[in-house]
Amino acid sequence: MKHISIVATKPGCGKTFVLTNLFNKSNLQNKVILAPTNKAKQEIIKRVSSEDAARVFTMTEFKRNYIQLQHKEGEKLYTDFYTTQSKYHDYKKAYNIFIDEYSMFSKADIDDLIEYFPIINIITAGDINQFSPIPKDFVTLNADNSVVYSNDNMPLDFHDNGSVSDLLISKQIILDKSHRFTDSKLIELTQAIKDANAQKIVSLISKRLTSAASAEKYLQNTMSIAYTKEKCILLNSFVDAEDRLIVRKNDFLHGFYKGEIYTAEDLEQSFRKIKNCMRFEDNKTESDFEIWKKAVFKKAYAVNAHKLQGSTIDMPVVVYFDDLIKSKDSISAQDALRFLYVAVTRATHFDKLSFVADNYELSILEEILSLAKPMKDDFLKDAIYCDSSNVDYDAILAELDDSLSEEALEHYKSNWLARCKNKVERSDKGKKHKSTKQYPQEWIELAKTVSFAKWKEITGAKLSKTTFTKMRKGEL
Repeated sequence: MKHISIVATKPGCGKTFVLTNLFNKSNLQNKVILAPTNKAKQEIIKRVSSEDAARVFTMTEFKRNYIQLQHKEGEKLYTDFYTTQSKYHDYKKAYNIFIDEYSMFSKADIDDLIEYFPIINIITAGDINQFSPIPKDFVTLNADNSVVYSNDNMPLDFHDNGSVSDLLISKQIILDKSHRFTDSKLIELTQAIKDANAQKIVSLISKRLTSAASAEKYLQNTMSIAYTKEKCILLNSFVDAEDRLIVRKNDFLHGFYKGEIYTAEDLEQSFRKIKNCMRFEDNKTESDFEIWKKAVFKKAYAVNAHKLQGSTIDMPVVVYFDDLIKSKDSISAQDALRFLYVAVTRATHFDKLSFVADNYELSILEEILSLAKPMKDDFLKDAIYCDSSNVDYDAILAELDDSLSEEALEHYKSNWLARCKNKVERSDKGKKHKSTKQYPQEWIELAKTVSFAKWKEITGAKLSKTTFTKMRKGEL
């Protein structure tokens, strides 16, 4: 398996532009692009042909659609081992996988891809300086509130001697010229952050200070960025309007995906259709619509930095430090530095940035940042440095493999069959331990003639409807 790594050393270098160009120019079979969010997915779809749009997925979609299918098919097909073997090559294709915003995926995500899919080539693109993901299911806290990851679910690390999540890099393309950042002051501040120059960072920030009262007065016309979710909730509560909303949880039915930000104008037509559907199809009222809306959306005048990764904000950006400073005993200096990097690089000009802090908070911020290490650029010795406008796509594509060797396919095949076998055996083991509780015959006969409610009333039994249905079908 070949791994081509495209690394942006700063925002606006055109990593997605280069990745999608490679995708479009390649003649690779079974190629797909994976994005961390639906918003990123939609941006990629704009850059590929209408025919290839169906090959763009979020990681969640791809894993849900393909890995779960393999579990289901594997259990079914394993009942006839030889049939499984003969159908294997038709059923299990080898993939060429392109991944955008690679640093936003966990090691577990990439391990799933490697485990479940024969991969011919993997082409990744990412900004090495953004936040790593924190998979909630695999994170615990020490007594001092410092984060501890399980070994198998560490965030991806671009600085592990040229390897990422155990994927050796075959070729590394370094994009070191930003086409979006042209403001000299913003470039200077970004570089100071990358260098972990605490004194210079604070000096530049102090030129764009504003008071909390002033910032809160203009919340509706700015994008406020805070470190914690709690601070964002507090700031959003100061605004009565709801003309800027963020999706808090996926609603696949209506096409709303977590993390997407909308204006009231964007949502007007969609909300009208949803209200009409609720009224005419589900016989629901306006209050039902409001309940649905509150469950799916929340205000987005203040958003934490994690949710804004990959976004460019055209309106003024206000960065709050008080919640970060209050958390100084539970966060690392490196995380504070990455927060600043993400928050600052969402803006398009230095004059559109404001920072809410007083002199005391600035001194604490400088103290925290003085412990941070510079953001490293320790790339492979033979890495190719270039501008996104003059990438030699033919040379990169020439590095890729056309197919997997028979040996590699056999390796994937045997692993896949072993997983199918284990799944079937676990399933059979579970069946052997199912309850053998006996129910009165009259209950079983009654279940075949009356409704569940009537059956419960007559028998007085406190059983589930599932058990009742099995009685009715004669499965108990």
